[in-house]
Amino acid sequence: MLKKIIFILLFLIVLFLGFNVKADNNDSIDIQIDSSNVYYFYSKLDTCAFSELHHIDTSLIGFQERDEIEIDDNFVSSLGNLGLASENIVFKIKNDFGFNFGNDAFDNYLLTINKAKYYKLYIPYTELFYEMGKRKEQYFTGTHSQNLAKYFNIGLYFRFIHSPGLYVRQKSDDKSFDFNTRFQSKNEKYGVLVNYIHNKINVEENGGIKSDSIFENNIETDRRLINVNLENAENQIKQSEFIIHQYLYLTKNSSNLNDSIKKSRIGNLFSFGKLSYSFRYKRKSFLYTEDSPLNDFYQKYDIVLDSTSTYDSVAVSKFENQIIWSNENLKNLSIYKPFNIYFGIRHVSISLWSENEQKKYNQLISFGNISFLVFKRFRLSTGMNYVAGGFNDGDFSWKAKLDKIFWKEKKQVGILSFAVNYVLKEPGWFYEHYYSNHFRWDNNFKKHGFGSFEAYFQKKNLKAGVVFNNLKNYVYLDTIARPAQYERSFNVLKAYLNKSFFLGNFYIKNSLVYQNVSNENILRLPKFILNACFSYNLKLFKGAAYIQPGIDVFYNTEYYADSYMPATRSFYLQDEIKTGNYFYADFFVNVKIQRTRFFLKYMHFNSHFSGYRYFMIPHYPMRDAEIKFGLSWIFYD
Repeated sequence: MLKKIIFILLFLIVLFLGFNVKADNNDSIDIQIDSSNVYYFYSKLDTCAFSELHHIDTSLIGFQERDEIEIDDNFVSSLGNLGLASENIVFKIKNDFGFNFGNDAFDNYLLTINKAKYYKLYIPYTELFYEMGKRKEQYFTGTHSQNLAKYFNIGLYFRFIHSPGLYVRQKSDDKSFDFNTRFQSKNEKYGVLVNYIHNKINVEENGGIKSDSIFENNIETDRRLINVNLENAENQIKQSEFIIHQYLYLTKNSSNLNDSIKKSRIGNLFSFGKLSYSFRYKRKSFLYTEDSPLNDFYQKYDIVLDSTSTYDSVAVSKFENQIIWSNENLKNLSIYKPFNIYFGIRHVSISLWSENEQKKYNQLISFGNISFLVFKRFRLSTGMNYVAGGFNDGDFSWKAKLDKIFWKEKKQVGILSFAVNYVLKEPGWFYEHYYSNHFRWDNNFKKHGFGSFEAYFQKKNLKAGVVFNNLKNYVYLDTIARPAQYERSFNVLKAYLNKSFFLGNFYIKNSLVYQNVSNENILRLPKFILNACFSYNLKLFKGAAYIQPGIDVFYNTEYYADSYMPATRSFYLQDEIKTGNYFYADFFVNVKIQRTRFFLKYMHFNSHFSGYRYFMIPHYPMRDAEIKFGLSWIFYD
């Protein structure tokens, strides 16, 4: 409670500064104040470059989807309550490289440096969002960014999730906090970004309901009277990051934009470029506790070491120092540059603490990438990573990509891409070494290999493609929730289509995924996944207000979904229960009045007449029909 008060007070202090501190701008001009003046970008610490600028979204499109695991077509299966463990149900090779602990069931709710937003703006910007649901469910976020001086920006973001859930022992209490600051010299040659991010997740674990038939036959309508498997188990995950990222351009700034374009076109292939240095500290800890280790739920697993209580803790910390050089110009126009290159080296010091051991590792990770234009309309790029030393010594990755760029009237209208990727890396530490009250193992698995080929076409509001994956020495959790390795190779084929468009006043957005796994004894995924949104846009009172009624639909085909193990915060194979073949439908109304937006959503309204078959994870029913209300305020200056 004290930390929550401190977070709120800090936010209010920064907000107060936003109303009282004005940026010093001698070159003042008449700037129209609207949402188009506020942009954000993500920092790419591993490529020595910043992402493209994005406008903040003040529209009603997708406004009703504010849950972190609902946005950006992130298809997951969940335990039926906001803030709990979730599992991705669309196969994707993870791009993380280096030491990996390998326990990621809560990662969808962890704020990381890759998700942190930096803002580029002229005036202070603040957004507050609040959502409320059944049984005092609350979801609250706050964002503030402002320039304290012309070249000095600070930002603050926090998120609180508190959801007791519909069933006993299902409460989630998630907190995330991000404070960042950014300084840039007057000539824009030097810059520094500083971030501090903290996450704390506290959740109750009930192990699922004891009898599915009581729910499926709706024998007990008060969900809190249905018996659950665990009565006093909890998980806690903490993750903190501190990052300092500095960069220096070694080439003079071109005084004229047209001159910069002209020089890059006539063969300015090389420059002294840009040098960057990053320091990063990251700590992640896990804690599982319970007062009744001899519960029947754990009887088929390992012998319990302590029959009175469980206190399983493990923590990982990393210190990283990284240097990168690139040929990026101060005013880098990547679509014109015929040649781009960067390479770098990262030193990582890793410490790991668990119940029975303490380990320390040091490793060097070298990486680089080259891209260049071919015949003006093609761009070819290739890059690699290599790890030397430590637990995952010898990890290696290589990727290559060919883009065919389509132009119309000097505007880029589409890209056809072909990409190959190969990754050879050690399984996560969790899969090889683990020691707890209920589970213990010490494995020596081979490195697993992932190869993929992807072809896709992308243009405005459309992306369609196909991915062929080949997996060898794949590591998974078997039907008794223990790690196993399948030493042969098997394939995963994925095809996808994302399309959104307006048809008059109608807005339609569809996402469709097809997946086929050649060995379903090892990896289970739904064959088809559909997420669709249909809405109608109305302008009221001569444009003073906008209203958007609509419906969201989600569906996946039937399959043997993984079960969830609370003691290890992980998902494992099961052969008894199929989930899926069920539509989840939400009716919503979004409203915008000037800078205020709100929505009213009747979630899962079809549960009243479609039968009680709505499980995504075995023994964890999804939520019944309920009404949610959300409200967003945006402030400038």
